Amino acid sequence: MKFSTKKVFEEAFAAIKAEGLALAHKQEKELRALIDAPSESVIEIGGQKIQITKWVEDHPESDSLAIMVDARKQVAFLQQVVAFGVFRQKNGEIIEMKETDYYAHGY
Repeated sequence: MKFSTKKVFEEAFAAIKAEGLALAHKQEKELRALIDAPSESVIEIGGQKIQITKWVEDHPESDSLAIMVDARKQVAFLQQVVAFGVFRQKNGEIIEMKETDYYAHGY
């Protein structure tokens, strides 16, 4: 059964949000490995292939790591993208990104 694009991205967002929150609780060493080598995988939702990318960016000025997970689906010549991100502070506090934070990270 094929899902509508809206349904696919609702499920994709739920999946990447869960992955992003799980990543935020990983050891700093594991997270820092994603700075130089983002992780890519493909999942299938409703018969459609979705590319998942997990990456991390260091923010030394605020003593935090930006943790990003995005889902991309190719449609003709365009890519549809949905993303979820958090900042993990040095003290372990996790802060969900605001809309402007996504722009600052290339979305």
